[in-house]
Amino acid sequence: MSKIKFVYALVSGEKDYYTEQALMSMYSLRLHNPDSHIVLATDGKTAESLSGKRATIRDYVSELVEIDTPEDFNPVQRSRFVKTAVRQYVRGDFLYLDCDTIILGNMDELSDFDGDAAATPYMHLKSWSEGSIPERLEEYHKMIGVPPEEYNYTFFCNGGVILCKDNEKGRLLFDLWHKFWQEASVGYGYHSDQCSLWRANAAAGNVMVELDGIYNCQMIHPQWGTEYISGCKVFHYHATALNFTKAIPFKDPVFLEKIRRDGITPEVDDITRNVMRNYLKNVIIVGGEALKIYNSPMVILARKLSRDYPWTNKLAKFIYGIFGYRL
Repeated sequence: MSKIKFVYALVSGEKDYYTEQALMSMYSLRLHNPDSHIVLATDGKTAESLSGKRATIRDYVSELVEIDTPEDFNPVQRSRFVKTAVRQYVRGDFLYLDCDTIILGNMDELSDFDGDAAATPYMHLKSWSEGSIPERLEEYHKMIGVPPEEYNYTFFCNGGVILCKDNEKGRLLFDLWHKFWQEASVGYGYHSDQCSLWRANAAAGNVMVELDGIYNCQMIHPQWGTEYISGCKVFHYHATALNFTKAIPFKDPVFLEKIRRDGITPEVDDITRNVMRNYLKNVIIVGGEALKIYNSPMVILARKLSRDYPWTNKLAKFIYGIFGYRL
């Protein structure tokens, strides 16, 4: 039996499917860790709404923690408020998990962690200069009016899976995260919690160490996370990302509505147990020179146009027909 607790933060209502996504994450966690202690941190409105068909999630929760949130906060703010405050309300070492995760293996070995806090790199990037990190950090510090040079940034993690000890440094990290997030959200209307987590870690003395990517396999881009597919224990499919929607049924409102209506059917159980297989059969592996082309500005523009303006596909098909290109 794992000695650590597993913590989820949920703010949800009748019009969204975050509860169903959290339910499936907890269900998958129990499949591989049947004795796990699951903590659901939420606000009063969400706790009250977990009744009727939405009450199934309570069957998987060992401990429900209600956290008071400001009355004027919208659902996004309430969600981030609860997430960044969990360390104050949960006793014992824990692994925080975003609701859009599927657990694929046993987690007992995490109980042997002897550091203060750990997480995987943001999108598995090897350097802070890759991806969107520099732009996000520059925008964030420009907004709060504090130069990034005031902080010794050494690690840029993803906040979707965080291992945290119940000790002084672990609590300090979350206290600063909660403080910095509120500062950005209330003061500037900036509700994302990612930059405030990076800043909190730097301000706390860079207490976080790198957690193996198998515990937060972030698959929202073809070139990120593929090296962690083998041995993956936490599959983080990023519910709000548009990528691979058809490959991940837990992002499909129709599928999630079935879960709300019928609960965990044999079909849902099979998909949960084999989510990686379902993902891989719907994904084309791109490598070598083809990957460079796929990530070129021209193709990125084409993907965006295809996604946001479907009619451009018809135009492209018409042009291809004129020149005799095969589709």
